[in-house]
Amino acid sequence: MSVNTKLAITVTSAWNQISTDDNNTNNTVTDAGQLSYQKQYASGTTTGTVNQVFNQFGVLSSGGSGNFNLTGLTQSIFSTTINRSFTGVNSLTIANRSTRPGFDFFVNVSSSSGFREPFGHTTGLMRIGPNSCIHVNSAGREWAVNANSRQILLVDAGSGASYGIAVAGH
Repeated sequence: MSVNTKLAITVTSAWNQISTDDNNTNNTVTDAGQLSYQKQYASGTTTGTVNQVFNQFGVLSSGGSGNFNLTGLTQSIFSTTINRSFTGVNSLTIANRSTRPGFDFFVNVSSSSGFREPFGHTTGLMRIGPNSCIHVNSAGREWAVNANSRQILLVDAGSGASYGIAVAGH
């Protein structure tokens, strides 16, 4: 199977806020703007490129967890099981696809082999509520994946949340 991997990331936050003076409703201030970020990764095996992507969508059992070992992921392509073993990660997106309040889950990377570097701390516990996501990418370098930095654990907060995860790198 021939593979040519490319990745495009676009994040935009746009706002329009109108503030009105409580004492004089004719006095208003409008603040409108946006913050955008774009990054594209070409196919390759050098720094700043990607040559593999793993993605999965699923539902965590109520109170259960999903373990993603970045050195041993599998997915099906063309009815064939493909093994993904990352040595470095450039981009990581984890989304809570649930829409109902209370369907939260935690990203836990605090184990002895937790993939902590993108999160910048060793406690490695981040709550993701419904219709929310986290995205981190490292444009100038990649985060190393090895025996001491490879596990991402999604832990349901008790309701059976729906998730999506996408990892890109080498």
